[in-house]
Amino acid sequence: MQFICFSYNDNPGEELNRFPEEFAGYSWGYPYCWSEYLLPAHVSRGRGSVWSWPGTDYTDEECQMFKQSELSMQAHSAPLGIVFYEWLEDRPRNCTGAFPQSMDGFAFIAFHGSWNRDIPTGYKVVYVPFHGNGTVAAEPIDLLAHVPPNAKWESGFRPVDLDFDDCGRLVITSDGTRDVGGANIIRVELGESAPSSAHSYFSSKIPDLIPGTMTIVEIIKYPLVWSIILTCYSVLWF
Repeated sequence: MQFICFSYNDNPGEELNRFPEEFAGYSWGYPYCWSEYLLPAHVSRGRGSVWSWPGTDYTDEECQMFKQSELSMQAHSAPLGIVFYEWLEDRPRNCTGAFPQSMDGFAFIAFHGSWNRDIPTGYKVVYVPFHGNGTVAAEPIDLLAHVPPNAKWESGFRPVDLDFDDCGRLVITSDGTRDVGGANIIRVELGESAPSSAHSYFSSKIPDLIPGTMTIVEIIKYPLVWSIILTCYSVLWF
């Protein structure tokens, strides 16, 4: 199928793929094929369907023989980081704020956000529920997102990567937006309430599916990190 103009904003979908041992040697079609996220009803074969890129030697029929992605996500989201939550009963002493056991095995993904979509998308952190056998259980759910309808943050926040610390709290990095700011590291945990500065900085919508209240704690701003790095280089250079 020719990659025509009406498909640009919502296709090709961002892919989440599984690679269990029994799939060794399989192909998902890259770079000859792309995954559908959202096409008009009269064209669509369903989310995750595989189509051929124009200019390749593969046909749509041949591309359909490749493995489909486990999950096709909104185009232009720009997922840059992913981590799977591992719930542990034993944590270091005095740890608080761990994510709940009910989210054990869920994938958390940093969507850096679009730069050339007609209506911006991404700029958020989502989580994907998984079944016990490692297959996707549901569509991505917003964990930290700007209040609709805007995707972009006034602060310039743009997630890059994420990981859980030893206490089971989610740490997220942001490289910010040019001429705006927002380069920092934040921590998301379960707690009573967010500090007022962080709450103001992240006037986000909080999902109702997480038991307890989500607390957002700003850890450090990158200008300080850069000053430390530059100081170290000064010592080494001179």
